[in-house]
Amino acid sequence: MISHSTVVLFALILFPLVVHAVGIIASMIGIASVRGAESIDVDPLTIIGRGLWTTAALAVVGFGAAAYMQPAFRTGIEIGGKTYHALPFFLCTLLGVLVALVISRMTEYFTGSDKAPVSDVVNAAKTGPATLILSGFSLGLESATWSAVAIALSIFCVLMIFPGQPILIAYGIALSGLGLLTTTGYILAMDTFGPISDNANGIFEMSGALRDHIGEPGAISGGKVVSRLDSAGNTTKALTKGFAIATAVTAAVALFRSFVTDAHLTGGLPLDNPRVFIGLLIGGAAPYLFSSFAINAVARAASDLVIEVRRQFHTMPGIMAGTQLPDYARCVAISTSAAQRELLGPGVLAIGLPILVGFGLGAYALGGYLAGAIVSGQLMAVLLANSGGAWDNAKKKIEDGMLGGKGSEAHKAGVIGDTDGDPFKDTAGPALNPLIKVMNLVGVLISGEIATVPGTVRAVIVVVAAAALAGAIIFSKRRYTAGLAELESEEEEALTMVGSGN
Repeated sequence: MISHSTVVLFALILFPLVVHAVGIIASMIGIASVRGAESIDVDPLTIIGRGLWTTAALAVVGFGAAAYMQPAFRTGIEIGGKTYHALPFFLCTLLGVLVALVISRMTEYFTGSDKAPVSDVVNAAKTGPATLILSGFSLGLESATWSAVAIALSIFCVLMIFPGQPILIAYGIALSGLGLLTTTGYILAMDTFGPISDNANGIFEMSGALRDHIGEPGAISGGKVVSRLDSAGNTTKALTKGFAIATAVTAAVALFRSFVTDAHLTGGLPLDNPRVFIGLLIGGAAPYLFSSFAINAVARAASDLVIEVRRQFHTMPGIMAGTQLPDYARCVAISTSAAQRELLGPGVLAIGLPILVGFGLGAYALGGYLAGAIVSGQLMAVLLANSGGAWDNAKKKIEDGMLGGKGSEAHKAGVIGDTDGDPFKDTAGPALNPLIKVMNLVGVLISGEIATVPGTVRAVIVVVAAAALAGAIIFSKRRYTAGLAELESEEEEALTMVGSGN
């Protein structure tokens, strides 16, 4: 049995590094194990899922062997009057892998084009876009619930593995997060697969190949192949977003322990403390305001792009006649400049709001704020990612022939749902992952300074943070109003030109 603190700390530091190294090797082998087949009947998700399970299995074997080969774990380390061997540390890491696999299955179920939830969304398109959107949104709400339950169960299991050991519980939760990260290499490959297959489908459609090969007997339809790959890519993107938010939550919970220690909150965060409850409410609202910023940014950029497209149609009549190319560069410039400009508001929110709460209301309020942000951010991220993925795959399922296929009323409803889902799954949802991490890091960094900063300096910090947040909100609202006014002006001009016969 080893109780010397230096040796114990070395063992506890070394094991996560070994786990991460094992995960890299397992991901490389898992990626190499993926093999396709020249058949239209092959489900891409089955092949991708097989690679994920291969990666997970190899990682479990690898870090299991590493745990039992660790000399300190074999001998046993004494912490808090109890002796621990390799098994509890292995189990905590295993929990992370299991959570990754559970999230994978749940995401595939809620967003897969061949699963019942997406079929329900497709059937909702029979009665129009409103019911389709409601069906997809309710699906996202349910999926967020089960994702939170999976993460909560993993944390509860860590509590059972290290009962009455706060430090080891925090370490075990961190190991669980590392277990999630052992498949990171493969998950990143899955995430990359999504946009690649999406762009491949778009290029294939624009190339005219779909029209050229209609009705060819005995041939594998290229359109169906890229469409199925695109549909699978939507599911993998939703899966990786769920995976990312799960790692963010587990990392945030582990960081939360550091915050409590650095802020000297010896009594914890009692909910009967009004400051904690105020912070909890503000933190719970933060991801909603952040999502509002992100989705409004997409709406403003889309308005600018629509205005530009309409301008080109008015001033370049050869576009519709096929004798003149559009000004693609101008459209790309609008999108890229908007993407960079619109980072301002969310960035100010992520940094400024925890500073405002911390220096304005104190460390207890900041602790409540971080807890509220973790909970609501996780739920919101999964809701947005899975709703968007379900709407996208519902549209693709209609395009494959259900309910009349392309051009039908159901397809029009599906296009509306897919358009609404893009800022959900591609903008606001993924951005909540770094939001949670950044806010927790800011909280940890300022926790030790809150009580030591003089009152005058605190007042200045609060005023600056509040002014920055107010400026970001006002900027967002002003830009959106201006964009709508310009769009309405363009529409009136177009109607005037049509009425005059020009």
